[in-house]
Amino acid sequence: MSFTWLLMSLLSFWLMSPLDRWQAVQYVASAIVIVGALGGYLAEFHILRDNEEQRRTVAKLSTLVILAGLAIELLGLVRTSQLSEITIARLNDEAGSARREAGRANERAGKAIERAARADERASENEKEAAALRKTAEDERLARIRIEERVAWRRLTKQQQIEIGSRLRRFSGQIASMWYNMGDKEAETLALEIASALYGAKWTVYAPASLGHMARSGILFNGSTSGLETGVTINGPLNEVGRNASDALLHELATLGFDVTKLPDSRRSDSPVVEIIVFVRPEGPQGEAKLRHQHKVSRNQPLVK
Repeated sequence: MSFTWLLMSLLSFWLMSPLDRWQAVQYVASAIVIVGALGGYLAEFHILRDNEEQRRTVAKLSTLVILAGLAIELLGLVRTSQLSEITIARLNDEAGSARREAGRANERAGKAIERAARADERASENEKEAAALRKTAEDERLARIRIEERVAWRRLTKQQQIEIGSRLRRFSGQIASMWYNMGDKEAETLALEIASALYGAKWTVYAPASLGHMARSGILFNGSTSGLETGVTINGPLNEVGRNASDALLHELATLGFDVTKLPDSRRSDSPVVEIIVFVRPEGPQGEAKLRHQHKVSRNQPLVK
């Protein structure tokens, strides 16, 4: 058991760090000094007074033990001081390296922050540029829509034709004729769609026919000569039923956003036929585009008190 304990102690001793090992040596030296002092105490106070020779021998040995312990302790103190200085120097070097590394890290962090700031600035500029591009694209899209609305054909959708037919069915049996300018495909298309709506209203509708409206020749231009008529013109009968039917048709087309007029009574004929003439497409938006434009203008107008 004692041998095993001694072996384990020696192993633990050699596994210590150099500084801890020499501190342990100092502890051992202090124990040796204590042992020598104890021997000196025994010899000095005549505990061994029965044998003077033995007392002197113990005193000498105690003195030698004390000197040996002090020498070992001094050696341990010197060595631990050296190791402590080496350790402190190494720690100072490590601390200096750590401070330098921290300085470099701070420098790198500063540069990273600067790069991040430049990146944010570039991102902000890119966002502004993207916003400007989006606005330009939106402006171009709106401009394209406005151009398309200014030239888009006048059309009645199938649903609009059904709704007009349903509301004008109270005038079923009313006779109507459809006309459009020769060669004007856009006007012909609208005339066919109006005829389809009146047919759904159970009107007696003549198939759309073309008119040969031509501008007069041989007249000097004076800056005020007008071109061909535009829009839709309705020439209704003078009787009450025909008047109401033509007014109802005019209301339907005007409500859908088409330019439509009605001939004055002085220009109407005695014919019982409601005559609808689809002239050249007017300038500007027609149909739903015209209604949207009118709604936008009405919203932007200031209130007058």
